[in-house]
Amino acid sequence: MRRGFVLVLFAALSLTPALAGAFTVTGRFLYEDRMWNKDGYTGQVQNLPIRHARVEVVNLLGGLTLAAGSTDATGNYSLSVTGQVLPVSFYVRCSTDGSAAGYFVKVLDNFVRVPTVGLNTTGAIQYAIVTDTTLANPVSNNVNKGTFLIKDLDGSGVAQAFNILDCGMDVFDWIASAEVKGSLPAAAESLVYAWKPLTGPPGNAGGGSNYSLQGVYIGADTTDTDGWSDTVVMHETGHWYDDMYSRTNNPGGAHFLGDNNANVLLAYGEGSATYHCGKSREYRAFHRNNLLGQPVDAHVSVYADLMI
Repeated sequence: MRRGFVLVLFAALSLTPALAGAFTVTGRFLYEDRMWNKDGYTGQVQNLPIRHARVEVVNLLGGLTLAAGSTDATGNYSLSVTGQVLPVSFYVRCSTDGSAAGYFVKVLDNFVRVPTVGLNTTGAIQYAIVTDTTLANPVSNNVNKGTFLIKDLDGSGVAQAFNILDCGMDVFDWIASAEVKGSLPAAAESLVYAWKPLTGPPGNAGGGSNYSLQGVYIGADTTDTDGWSDTVVMHETGHWYDDMYSRTNNPGGAHFLGDNNANVLLAYGEGSATYHCGKSREYRAFHRNNLLGQPVDAHVSVYADLMI
C-alpha cells in the first residue's frame, strides 16, 4: 500500500506543470571613436556609449527574441526575460536602430530611392553587434553581460555604422532642444543612413555622400571612410533638416571642397547644411562628455572631409 501510494504521488507530481521563471539581463555597449581636430585625425580614440539603440536578448536555439528594449544615454541596458521554464542559452544583440527609444534614425547597408515615393529598403541589412553567449542559464539567475566595446582597427569596420548613428542622434538631440523644435523628430520625419564597409560593394553608385528623400548615403567607393567623418555625416543630415523643417532650392549635383567652378546656386543650400552641422556639434560639445569627462567635440566651426 505504501509503495502504491508513493507511485501515485510521484505520478501526480510529474503531471504538475513547471513554473516559468524570470531573469534580468544587464550590460553596456560602447564604440571606440576616432578623435580629430582642425589638423586631422590625431591618432587618439575615445570610448563613447552606443545610445538609444535597439537591444535584444536572443535565444541561441532558433534565434527568437526573448526580450527587447534599448540602451539609455550612457549605453546601459536592462531587459527582463520572462516565460522560460528550462535553462536558456542566449546572447545580446545591439542594432543601429533608435526607433525603440523614440529616435527614428537607423543605419542600413543600402536602400533605393524611388522618386515621389521615398526609400525602398527591401532586402537591406541593419548593422548589429552581439555579445558572447551565456549557456544554459537557469531561469531564476540574473545575468550581467558587462561592457561590450566595438573597435575599428583599420578604418573599414562596422564601428563606423555606430558612429554614423551617434552623429545622427546628436542632430536629433539638438532638434529636440528648447531653442529649436522642443521635441524629437516624429516617425514621419525619420532618417535612414546607408553605409557599406570598404570590403563590400559600394552602396551608392551615383557619387559621394549625399542626401535625398529622407535618406543619406555615406561614402560611395572602396576608399571612402566618410563613416568616421562626423562633419560629412552631419552636413548631409543638415540637408535632411532643411527638407523637414526649412526650405532650400538646391539644384544638387556634384561638388567638392575647393571646386571653384561649382554651380553658384549650390551656395545657400550647402552653406545651410554645414551651418546645421556646426550648430549640432556646438550643442553636443556643451552637453556631452566622453568617459574621461572631456567634451566629445571641439573646433565646431571647422568642416573637414577626412580620410583614414
